[in-house]
Amino acid sequence: MSMKTTIAPHWEDILVANGYPDFHSLWEAQAEWVEEPNDRRGGWSGVGTLTLQLDNGETKTLYIKRQQNHVFKSLCHPFKGQPTFRREIDNIKRFKAAALPTLTPVYYGERRVNGNQQAILITEALTEYTSLQDFIDNNSASDIDSSLRHSIIDNVALVVRQLHQQGLRHGCLYPKHIFIKITDKTNIDVRFIDLEKARQWPLRFQRSVRDLCNLHRYSQWWTSPDDRQRFLTKYLGTETLNAYGKKLSRQINKRTARKLAKKRQ
Repeated sequence: MSMKTTIAPHWEDILVANGYPDFHSLWEAQAEWVEEPNDRRGGWSGVGTLTLQLDNGETKTLYIKRQQNHVFKSLCHPFKGQPTFRREIDNIKRFKAAALPTLTPVYYGERRVNGNQQAILITEALTEYTSLQDFIDNNSASDIDSSLRHSIIDNVALVVRQLHQQGLRHGCLYPKHIFIKITDKTNIDVRFIDLEKARQWPLRFQRSVRDLCNLHRYSQWWTSPDDRQRFLTKYLGTETLNAYGKKLSRQINKRTARKLAKKRQ
């Protein structure tokens, strides 16, 4: 059995005090599933929550993600592959280093047992946040004060801009992978999650089109021309939609139409 483990220093004693001193105890932990295990890539992967007791008597909720034989293959690892969680924890660290808002890592571990590749990724839960998808589903555009809607659009546009300025593409930028915390109408905190597919993407126009197509296609709020233009001008940092912005808008619309037509087939 081989093993690789990384633990955030201030969490190690807390995990031990709650009865989770090692990979095996976390693998066997009775977590409440948020996303039940799904079978893909020749293995399975699932997400649950784990509530730990802190020294001060309070509790802290964590996301615990576990997978087995759920791997991606690359030129460096063409046969056995690597756990997809390894790519995700590497991207979380990359985002943190670039000051891009994302999850806070607690624990990462992987092991190979009887030929099975197992991995665990634990992060702090975004307990005061809601996914943009849930917020959209639960609030129609007409029900939301326009200043709040504009603030959400502006803040999401700004963090996506920061992401792309780092030469990164999220790769799965759907509203369900953007979490927001609304303090008031002008104070919206935004976090990226699900970074498994994030990667460096040197072509500026392509990384914009691919990510923004996914985001706009599922953001029912932003179907109005005014809101789409507002998002793009904030994203581009311009007062009005310039020639580049218009070209970007046309390509997003064209790609979106192709995706929707393919889905209807």
